Amino acid sequence: MAPPGTRAIVYEDPDSRASWGPRGTDAWYCGPELDHYQNCKFSVSETRSYCTSGSFDLFPQHCLLPEFTPKQHANEVHDELMDAIQMLEAPAKKLILTKLAAALQSLAAANAP
Repeated sequence: MAPPGTRAIVYEDPDSRASWGPRGTDAWYCGPELDHYQNCKFSVSETRSYCTSGSFDLFPQHCLLPEFTPKQHANEVHDELMDAIQMLEAPAKKLILTKLAAALQSLAAANAP
């Protein structure tokens, strides 16, 4: 079995869910449920509670993930940062852009010949 803290999907009972409702819920594996034979205990972030289920899929953390070069990583961080800044309201956007400008200026000064 996977170690506690592994991401999981806990599947809903088809008889108790709406016909177009989600088939599964995102959760975190906590371990075996000692009071219920072959069931496991999960922490569900959406409801902030624990549930017991025997119908689930685990996504272990030891899966292979792509490794980025420093340039690829910087490009991905740039894209994500731009998306996040565009969603901010004006005062928060101004504050973060001011901080970023100061950090970029100090970085450029440190790398100048």
